[in-house]
Amino acid sequence: MDSVLKKYGIDEKEAERYIEKFRKIEPHKFAVIKVGGESIVDGLSESLAFLSEAGLYPVIVHGGGNQIDNELKKRGIKARKINGVRVTDEKTLYVVSSVISDVNEKLVESIKKYGGKAVSVKNALIAEKMSGDYGLVGEIIGVKSDIIKNCINEKNIPVLWCLSYDNSQIYNTNADVAANAVFFAMSHENYIMLTKKGGIENNGHIVSSLNTNELKDYISKGIVNGGMGYKSEKIIEAIEKRGCTMRIISPENLLAELLTEKGHGTYISR
Repeated sequence: MDSVLKKYGIDEKEAERYIEKFRKIEPHKFAVIKVGGESIVDGLSESLAFLSEAGLYPVIVHGGGNQIDNELKKRGIKARKINGVRVTDEKTLYVVSSVISDVNEKLVESIKKYGGKAVSVKNALIAEKMSGDYGLVGEIIGVKSDIIKNCINEKNIPVLWCLSYDNSQIYNTNADVAANAVFFAMSHENYIMLTKKGGIENNGHIVSSLNTNELKDYISKGIVNGGMGYKSEKIIEAIEKRGCTMRIISPENLLAELLTEKGHGTYISR
């Protein structure tokens, strides 16, 4: 464990102070970490394994947008989005579910490779079909928190895929929407979003802090747009609903963000 801290330039005593503080939180309320497809790298798995060895079990909610886009292109299926939501017909859903399942299993195995404990969770998000012309896209109406809590009680990191379901149908669901639903249901102390860039950019530089009004201004001016624009809307929703804060960081800064005083990426407050 010490070698991981040294790798990321983290003082062992400082890290231990934060670990002890987090251990006082109810285990299932420690953190939810939303992971974009581009952020699923070995460094992330190593950091998550470190946390599990330290007795901390964040809930991971992952997507796989880039992987899905690549697979759709390979199969000659045109990708289409409306307001940041992927329009999902049956062919697209087949690809989405296959890719997300593969990403999920690989992330779980990678965490285990580094000595951590993790389990795949594929049945925690209850949904109904979203209204509109989105096709087989689910709007989450419930989270089976007990399934997630049981994983943590058994000292495993729950790794949730972002697909949701009702009694008869699996739905595609945006991972940012899924992460918000888990956060609302379980009242986590820490909400972290991992992206490849590691924060919100303005003029090519990461902005260290924003409040929700400033972030709304960024959206209206087009400073953040596309996928990041949609993520930003979900961030604002979470912060304004819960009065919490959100941190957007890169995977390599996860441990430093959690276990040191120094901030990384973009810190967003109400």
